[in-house]
Amino acid sequence: MPANRHDALEDRFNAFLDRYTPPRNLISNETALQDEADTLMTAFLKYAPTDNYQDWADQIFYELALIMKTRAWPSAREISEAASVLQKKMIGNESRRGTPHKFDTDAIMADRIKRGGPVAETYLWGRQAVNLLRKGHVTPAEIQQVRDMYVRSAKATYGDTRTSQMVAHLMELHAKAERIAEAEAHNADT
Repeated sequence: MPANRHDALEDRFNAFLDRYTPPRNLISNETALQDEADTLMTAFLKYAPTDNYQDWADQIFYELALIMKTRAWPSAREISEAASVLQKKMIGNESRRGTPHKFDTDAIMADRIKRGGPVAETYLWGRQAVNLLRKGHVTPAEIQQVRDMYVRSAKATYGDTRTSQMVAHLMELHAKAERIAEAEAHNADT
């Protein structure tokens, strides 16, 4: 796990970008591609809070997924829009309660999974999925039901071959996340 906020958020943002396609016009120009990634990272970090930044990252990735219209990297404007939406939600929650809102992202995502609602891929395969399962927020059957809906939707969009490749990659990421969680649990016990 990264030692500081900047590195942790950078890792999370790079993992988010890995789920999407870089802009086609930049793919053949590594310098321009890196400049674009740096610009997006700067925009992302600009809005990140100093406290509860991991929960904030989960929420902004969700908001970005709602705003983005393609499977390409988000634009700096989309990051700004997602941050603005998230900030408005947080301010609304604070004014209703009189205290700062703390997200219970796991509970929110578990509820969405149980209702068969949309969630980010990482809540179906990967670190967040493993977290939800280990904490008992969802069952393997509940996650599988939403995974199946995801696969059907992806097949309609990308076709069988590309969807099979995507799911294989996601399953690899999930297996890796399980191994990491197992190692962390083992290290915590010793």
